[in-house]
Order: sequence, then C-alpha cells, then structure tokens
Amino acid sequence: MGSGQNWKKAGGFKVYRSGERKNALRIEIRQAALFLKMLCALILLVAVEYFLCGIYYRPLRQSDLLELDLGSALAAAVLCYWVSRKLMRDALEERIPFYVVAGLFLLFIFLAGGFFRFSAQLANGLLDFSNPEVYRIVVAEKKVSLFGGSLQEGPNPVAHMVYFGDWDNGNGNCELLLPPAAYYLVDPGGPLDIAVRPGFFHMAWLQAFQLVQAQVPQDVGGN
Repeated sequence: MGSGQNWKKAGGFKVYRSGERKNALRIEIRQAALFLKMLCALILLVAVEYFLCGIYYRPLRQSDLLELDLGSALAAAVLCYWVSRKLMRDALEERIPFYVVAGLFLLFIFLAGGFFRFSAQLANGLLDFSNPEVYRIVVAEKKVSLFGGSLQEGPNPVAHMVYFGDWDNGNGNCELLLPPAAYYLVDPGGPLDIAVRPGFFHMAWLQAFQLVQAQVPQDVGGN
C-alpha cells in the first residue's frame, strides 16, 4: 500500500492525524446539536406566536399580507443560508443524502419565515397606540379554507374568511378572518362594522368587529 498522500491523491479516504478525526467529529456533532436546538426553539416560538396572532392582529389588506409574506420568506432564506451553510457543506461531505440536507434546510426556512411573519404581525399591532377608526364595510364574498384559521377557535380550525373592498377607496382587496359563529351570520352584500388601527408598520389591522342587525319595520308583526 502506498503512502497516505498517494492514497489521498488516488481518491481514497482523507487521512487524519491521531486524534484529529475525533476532534473534528465532536465539532460536527456540536454543530448538528445546535441546529436541532434551533429547530425545536423555532417550532415552539412559531406555535406560540400563531396562537397569539389569532383574528385581531392579522393585516386586513391583501397587499400588506403579500408584502409581509414575501419579506418574511426572503429574510428567512438569507438567515438560514448564513447560519447553516457550513453545516450543510460538512453534511454533504459526510455523504449524508442530499434530499435529507435539502429537506432540513427547507424546514428551517419554513419555520424561520413563520417566526418573522408572526413577529412582525404582533409588533405591528402591539406597538400601535393610535386610536381606532370604525368603518362600515359591505361583504363581497365568503369562503372557508382548510388553512389559516385561528387556534383560539379550537384545535386545527379551518379559516372562515370574508372579503370586501378597501374602506378608503373601495378598489383594494381586503380579507377578514372571522369566528365560525359570526361567519355564518354574515351574508354576501351584508354590512359589517370594523374597528381598524393603522399599524406600527403601516399595515392596517382589526381591533374589533360588530355584526350589523337588519332593521325590522315597526309595523311588521305589530297591531
């Protein structure tokens, strides 16, 4: 058998000095443990923030929601790449399958994106000390979605959404997440009163809502 250097040039395994591989393995294990701890912390934080956001801290304008989602996804991708790029390179060198590394990286991005999204959403409402303004909007459409509900309404809830035009100019599209009990009392074309705050990041959010009862003529059913 040739020397270690010739073996390395021939494409064999990398040769380590005595104790070098052991120390390198310890560093890799510590890095992997740190990565797993960060994943667990992100899962816990996202779950808590998702519960706290509920109905009332959610931005109303769809344009604000789109910007918030895109910004959170971009920030998460940059942060995750910066934090885990060396760990991913080491994992690939250790012959860990690429789909495993890619799957963990995408999971990390998904959780970090949720953390940024809900953190910005909570900060937009909690740091907004302005006075609310009340508007009467007209419901244009209703829809029930399997995703996006509030955990405050129970475990694994569906999202009960109503859609309406922007209260400022009527051109922009807005959406409102309602509790199921209120959702089934609102009809398309019916009115709904909402108390809105502008938001710390200028993303209008819902502070409260009130159903508008239909006016019954006084002579109906009377004597």
